[in-house]
Amino acid sequence: MISYFEVYDGYIINWVKESVSSMLIQNLIWNRNNLMMESEEFVILE
Repeated sequence: MISYFEVYDGYIINWVKESVSSMLIQNLIWNRNNLMMESEEFVILE
């Protein structure tokens, strides 16, 4: 599994390469002192 993060003010975008043909994209936000998942999308690569 390969993961790539981009850190912004107040949130993080995480791309996770799960296989040759699939990827998971997560949007994570800071809620006080906790990091919480705001959304998650599974993508099939063509």
